[in-house]
Amino acid sequence: MKEIKRIKLLSLANMAGAIYFVIGGTISFAVYIFSLANSLISGNFLAPLWKFILFNFGIALWIGFYSALLTGIIGWLLGLISGWLYNIFTKKIGGLKIELEEEVKV
Repeated sequence: MKEIKRIKLLSLANMAGAIYFVIGGTISFAVYIFSLANSLISGNFLAPLWKFILFNFGIALWIGFYSALLTGIIGWLLGLISGWLYNIFTKKIGGLKIELEEEVKV
């Protein structure tokens, strides 16, 4: 049984930031698709259809990138804070215990 006694803060923060960036971008894209479909189904647009779709696609790319960036930054900060807290608690109560299995090469 091995124990994780310390976590490198930047390593955890970078991983959490990347995961949050991908999740933020995916959710933003899904919201764009559903809102575009809702607008097309209900007919709530004033411009010609092709202008409406192109304009919304441009806005979706802009908002999608920045919302993914914002969630990535928030994820990076949360990863940094959680790693810092983990390192504090491991000094007091011990770290996570994991069991590793050796791979046998034939």
